[in-house]
Amino acid sequence: MNALASTYPLIHRVVLLLMIISFNSGCSTMKPLPSADHATVSSQVELGDKVEITKNDGSVVKFEVSEITDAGIGGDGQFIAYADMRDISSKQFSAGATLGLTVGILAIVTVVVAAGLEGTPTY
Repeated sequence: MNALASTYPLIHRVVLLLMIISFNSGCSTMKPLPSADHATVSSQVELGDKVEITKNDGSVVKFEVSEITDAGIGGDGQFIAYADMRDISSKQFSAGATLGLTVGILAIVTVVVAAGLEGTPTY
């Protein structure tokens, strides 16, 4: 059995693992907003964004935003008044994370494939 044949399943496992990691991490990050007031939220959060809010009592709620009003923010059957918010973070696309993830995956796959081809007899 040559080196490529014995390494081929390893390459599949590495690529699959990298794909799973990339799908789980996605290309977005939870970005904390500087404050949880109407002006900040209405300028930095859009309908459809996913948010994580820490309330004044310490409880944490997560939902997809379906309404933003002068009084608070709501979604998924919940409405949180600005006065009840301690912190808020919104999930936002990250170009840097996307680029880093893509370059990292390509580099690892290249190294694994090159290692698997090393010593393979040529015909």
